[in-house]
Amino acid sequence: MVYHTFAKVTRLNLIMSMVIICDVNKLKMDGL
Repeated sequence: MVYHTFAKVTRLNLIMSMVIICDVNKLKMDGL
């Protein structure tokens, strides 16, 4: 149960990180 919750949180963090990276890359493209 605890492991399942941890896995879900980790996946959520991973998705958030990818979204943030995509946003940063978009800002860099707009800046250039």
